[in-house]
Amino acid sequence: MKILSWNIRQGGGSRIERIQTVIAAHNPEILVLSEFRNNLAGANLRQWLAHFGHQHQAVPETVEPRTNSVLVSSRLPFQKMVFPTLEFNMHRCVGARFNRLTLLGLYFPVMEAKRPVFAFLKALPRQYLKKESLIIGDLNTGCRYWDEGRMDLSLVEEFGALIGCGWTDVWRMRHPTLREWSWVEPWGRHIGYRIDHALVSPPLLPQVQDVFYSHAERQSGISDHSALILTLNNPTTPLCH
Repeated sequence: MKILSWNIRQGGGSRIERIQTVIAAHNPEILVLSEFRNNLAGANLRQWLAHFGHQHQAVPETVEPRTNSVLVSSRLPFQKMVFPTLEFNMHRCVGARFNRLTLLGLYFPVMEAKRPVFAFLKALPRQYLKKESLIIGDLNTGCRYWDEGRMDLSLVEEFGALIGCGWTDVWRMRHPTLREWSWVEPWGRHIGYRIDHALVSPPLLPQVQDVFYSHAERQSGISDHSALILTLNNPTTPLCH
């Protein structure tokens, strides 16, 4: 099962057709799009996804069409989850509960504004860590030094505290000494950062077959983020009926 997580930058706009081409090429069973917007481009993308086979979709409600949010779509049916405790950050998280997998798709704010979202994740019931669960999306931070080309990521201690709750940064686990960027600043010295992550619970960890970044999407200018691809391998017990 392939899961594609990707920040499509400001809703996609005129790049929607190119974004669709990327999605079709990767052909994921589950898709998580950060900076999705509930506007005309977003509606067109959702309609295309339904024709593509992703008839099951969830996105938080937003008041303004320019508000960046997160979309989860899938070929498999799931139960949408919303989190009122996030209050004014509700549009930054949408959950999808499959038969055995619980997925939280996220798009974090920047700087100090990330703190309430980290607090929400750290306060999740322990049941999330006892079952097959996944936190995935643009977290807008990472680990000090290893995930930054310049030591200026904010709230790295909160990222570490979230990992300390029992989640595994599965890409880092497989590449403990590698520095690879999922976003590179478009100005100045073009400093890079790894800020798009997949964090898995202990029961889900053995099912991870592969995890990697696809940089062609960023390098070609379709988005300013690379795509993150996570493949789960559990052929005998499907995640969803």
